[in-house]
Amino acid sequence: MLINESNKETDETKINLEKTKMNSMTTIRLNAGNDSNGNPRRVFVTLIGGEIEATYDENYRGVDAITKKSHREAYKGCTIKTSVSEYKELLTIGSK
Repeated sequence: MLINESNKETDETKINLEKTKMNSMTTIRLNAGNDSNGNPRRVFVTLIGGEIEATYDENYRGVDAITKKSHREAYKGCTIKTSVSEYKELLTIGSK
């Protein structure tokens, strides 16, 4: 019986962790380098439960480009290289 109770707690912990992952929010920065004029091509992407919630074109504003406070607070400094085509696609998603 004691083993079953222990397994039950472990199962409940796993379920709670899955719920946390599903609802967690993070903001990442994707870097597609600069265009031919030297302008930055960077976009912040806010994800909730792995789905895109919002995108913000960085331009020259840095994190101030993220207009929603909770999205800005979810940014922890992670930058990932991306292609120019993905950068452009993400900008169109954010404008919908």
